[in-house]
Amino acid sequence: MTLFLKRRASAVPRISDGPSGATLVSSPLSEHQERFLKGMPVSNLDVEIQEAEALVERGNLHEGRLQLSLLRIQYPESLEVMIDLAVVEMFQGNLDVAQALLMEVIARQPDNEIAQENLALIRAKDLSQRRMPADIGTKHPDLSSTQAETPVVQTGKIRQIENLLGDYTSRTHTWKALGSEHVLQQLTYGDFPQRITISTKPEPCIHTKEGFPIPPSHLTMGYGSGNMESYMASGQWSHDALCSLLAAHNVVMMPGDAMLDWGCASGRVVQYFRDLTPACEVWGGDVDAPSIEWAKTHLAPPLRFFNCSSLPYLPFQDGKFKFIYALSVFTHLTLFRDMWLLELARVLCKDGLIIVTVHDENTWKFFKEKSMPGWVPPELASKASLPGGCIEVRGSFWHQNFTFFTTEYLRRVWGQYFEIAEIRPQSESYQTAVVLRKKS
Repeated sequence: MTLFLKRRASAVPRISDGPSGATLVSSPLSEHQERFLKGMPVSNLDVEIQEAEALVERGNLHEGRLQLSLLRIQYPESLEVMIDLAVVEMFQGNLDVAQALLMEVIARQPDNEIAQENLALIRAKDLSQRRMPADIGTKHPDLSSTQAETPVVQTGKIRQIENLLGDYTSRTHTWKALGSEHVLQQLTYGDFPQRITISTKPEPCIHTKEGFPIPPSHLTMGYGSGNMESYMASGQWSHDALCSLLAAHNVVMMPGDAMLDWGCASGRVVQYFRDLTPACEVWGGDVDAPSIEWAKTHLAPPLRFFNCSSLPYLPFQDGKFKFIYALSVFTHLTLFRDMWLLELARVLCKDGLIIVTVHDENTWKFFKEKSMPGWVPPELASKASLPGGCIEVRGSFWHQNFTFFTTEYLRRVWGQYFEIAEIRPQSESYQTAVVLRKKS
């Protein structure tokens, strides 16, 4: 039996070279693990990692992968999370993703023996011939035996990709050379648990005492940190903050009006606007396909949802919406930012209002006084103040991209497209709200 992961001395996933291929060794759940699976709060990152590992050990690779992906968003500097996630990606046949994760660990910590050993195992010639356990079976009686083969590793091509992983400029030129077909595959985001999806009737879900459905933890985008009561409370708090801004700018939703939550995920905030229906149209859109599928299943009707893409286009006529908001969207947007602003202006009616949240100099001051998050690179975190009007921190995925804008930049650049009605610091936690109206 080959030990694949040696991050700690406790029980960990192992590869077994049995006649049926690689399998996982199961172990009973601890009290902490049971609390995690029931949606109860956990105390620290180490415990949360153990809970995700427990899911993998039980054979639930998909759920374990989702939990680790969420932890990576919450703790982008954790090498332990990255190593665990690489293990699960390898089990599911995503060898290129696993290698990329391990190489990022090694780039940050060159002497990390666990990452080096795991990377060597992935690259082994016989690995491409094994069948890895994949949580892709379906409960549909005619498809119960559906399996996916681990793709054959083309080591030469992988080595070419490896040479680009740490070089942002080279990756940019490579994507350009690949052409639009490959780029278009990246325009929507999200993984589904099965290769084949058959929709019959909505899956049951837990509801709050007020009747609001609660999404699974992997669709919460990190809000609430695994505590679903905190997640729901954060949605109510954001709703109330938005209503306060609407009232301050004398915007009242009347029968026949429409509003849009652009970047709604699984409906954390927009569900609290359902009392406006059916007199008003309440829409939510997001690039994350699994979140939108869940929202369409559990929140519609009376709410309405659509899956948008990374391209700056909204499928609505000019002047459709009286109220649009985007919470923590422009904080991650490094591409098409101006085009998205113009597209939002197009679908806003002449007396409408847009509220978006951003990181600005007030956010930076908050970080300096409280705690600088791990996603801020050290060379930037050392600055006493924002060194420029627009700062972009780029990563491989949307949740690894971060932006900062100074008030001067917002008024100078965004002011070309909108009237800047107000800039309100710390309206959404440490994020600043920018209130926009159409230019007259």
